Formats: sequence, C-alpha cells, structure tokens
Amino acid sequence: MSITRTPPRFFVPDIAIVGERAVLSGDERHHLRVRRVRPGAQVELFDNRGRVFDAVVESLSSDRVELRVTERRSRARESPLDLTLAVALLKADKLDLVIEKATELGVRRIVLFTCARTLGGSSAARIERWRRIAVSAAKQCGRSVVPAIEGPEPLAALATRRADLRLVCWEAAAPSDAPPLADALPLAATASSVLIIVGPEGGFAEAEIIALRDTGAQALSLGPRILRGETAAIVAVALAQARWGDGALIGS
Repeated sequence: MSITRTPPRFFVPDIAIVGERAVLSGDERHHLRVRRVRPGAQVELFDNRGRVFDAVVESLSSDRVELRVTERRSRARESPLDLTLAVALLKADKLDLVIEKATELGVRRIVLFTCARTLGGSSAARIERWRRIAVSAAKQCGRSVVPAIEGPEPLAALATRRADLRLVCWEAAAPSDAPPLADALPLAATASSVLIIVGPEGGFAEAEIIALRDTGAQALSLGPRILRGETAAIVAVALAQARWGDGALIGS
C-alpha cells in the first residue's frame, strides 16, 4: 500500500505573492533549508489572508527562496467562530503553551493583557517568539490563517473589544454567580463572535471582575476545580469551539 506524503508547508505573507511568483525569506527560508527542500520540490504555502497555494521551488539563495505557484485552492480548516482569547501575561513557558494550543484550536486572535496580579512580562523578543510559535502551530495543524498576537494592553482596554458574547473565566465565583461554560442553558444557542478572558496565575481581583461585568462581560466557571491559567485558557477555547464553532459544524 502506497502512502501519500503531505508536502511541507510554509507561511508566506500575502505581499510576497505576486501573480504566479512567491518568495520566502527570513525564518521560513531558513526552515525550508533545514527541511532540505531542493529546487523542483512541491510545497504548500498559506498566507495571512487564509489562502492556500501549491507551489514548486525554483531557486534558493542565501537570503530568499523563489517559488512558482501552480494552484490556488481553499481548505476548510478554519472555524466559523470568530474567537478571541484574551489572556493575562503568564510566565513565558506557560504562555508558549497557550499560544501553541490556542492556534491549534482555531482562535482568530490572542490578546495579551496586564492586570493587578500579572506575574509574566513581555518584550519585543518575546512577542516575536510568540508569533513564531503561532506560525509553527498553524503549519503543523493545517490551518490557512495564523492568529494575530496583540498587546500587551491593560485589562481596561478589553472594554473596547466587541463580540456577541464576552466571557470572563472566574474561579472564585459561586455557581449561581458564574454558570459553567459547559452548561448550554445560561448562554446563547448561537454566536458568531466570542471573546474569552482568562486571568493570571493568581486570578482576578474581585474589583476587576466587577469592572469587566460593568462592560458587559459574563463571568463563567470552568468547573469545581481551580485550574492553572494555561489550563483554563485551553479548556475555555476548546469548550467555546465545541459550543459555537467546530462542534456546531460537526453537529449540524
């Protein structure tokens, strides 16, 4: 039995595709060379507009790879849900995990924010690292879009981000105050856009929850156990996709 091999995938900005020509540079050029891809090889490209291309490598140099696009096609691997994950700055390795798994789970954007109990920090180098992690995860899972990494911004700035549902995960709430996300009863049956807000390792201060509620966010529980920040973010995204995104498609 023959096995069909999936061609290697590379991310290329839309501005680097003109007509039937495409160019890889920077990290993606390096990745192609590490994979030992040679001229004449078939590859798959995807850009930041959700387009997918079959292409052939034509030439390699020290700073760029030139390719010829042979086919444009669509790939139905993007969620119908416009899902934004807003997560407090966690310690670097934990945020690495969140960005990787949130990308695999189909979020459109990841917004980093600071609040009273934030422990993690950011820098230009870390933000660039998180963007590379998102690109790598999108390539691995077959997505045609890389989620945007935005922020860091103060918690109060989340008030300007609109969505059909604005949800904040709060471990300290009683069930009567924060119904579980897995429970379909308290929430809308359908939603085209959802904002999920997950706090830092030490949790939100109660005053922050009050302020978020005042901006229209609904506090929700993720269950009877207290989850770490990175676990809460991944669980919340998976539940939201099951309710309003990929799961809604499967159930239809």
